[in-house]
Amino acid sequence: MANQPKNIISFTSLITPIVRPLDTFIKSSLAAPTGVRWKHIFGAGLLAGIGFTMSIFVTLLAFDKQPEIEDLAKVSIVLASTLSAILGWLFLRFAVGKTTEK
Repeated sequence: MANQPKNIISFTSLITPIVRPLDTFIKSSLAAPTGVRWKHIFGAGLLAGIGFTMSIFVTLLAFDKQPEIEDLAKVSIVLASTLSAILGWLFLRFAVGKTTEK
């Protein structure tokens, strides 16, 4: 969960300078929608920690025939995903606030 916001911010900051000139050149919608700020990207990074399906799959493969460790890992994954969802929602709800449509 801790790396998701950092990775998404890093990738976005690396790709943004490349996408902006291309967007103008090919007249597409590669750029972020109007009104999207870096705090929105950070909030999306927090929400990215929700994905737990692959973590549970790898846990099942890694701890085969060790049900105690497997159960502990599953509970930890679900708790981390829940925490990520709550933090992402709180950040986007209260730190970012409401945007006004024009």
